[in-house]
Amino acid sequence: MQAVPRLHVGQAMSALPPKTVYFAHSMRDYRTLRAVSAKAILMRLRPPPLFQILDPEQLNWAWLVLKHGSNEAVYDFVIASSHIVIALEHREHIGRGVYEELERALVASKPCYALRGDQLCPIERIRLVNENDWKIRYGRVEVRG
Repeated sequence: MQAVPRLHVGQAMSALPPKTVYFAHSMRDYRTLRAVSAKAILMRLRPPPLFQILDPEQLNWAWLVLKHGSNEAVYDFVIASSHIVIALEHREHIGRGVYEELERALVASKPCYALRGDQLCPIERIRLVNENDWKIRYGRVEVRG
């Protein structure tokens, strides 16, 4: 199997047609400079209307859970509504929510990337690390290449 090359964010984003990108990231990163910087990288390289970022920080989760019945059903909804998933790891790990979102996206064969610096690294798989640590060290992302 041929290795998939890592791409500079600009190269990867310019190759993509207009899409909805789900920006999966830890609640620990909500409203932080780190998340704002990551979104700025994506927006600078592929501004609207060429693509739209679906940001969980901007979603009304309480209403969505009421509408869909559970957090798991909301994960299904946001992943079904997205063409691509880009994950931002927190301390080299992902929490349970990001893990479940990536798991659903990978099962659905949606393109999934980890944003590492200015590179989008194709996600090969996710691995459970500590099922008792839902917030930070629940899982890890393994990338190709």
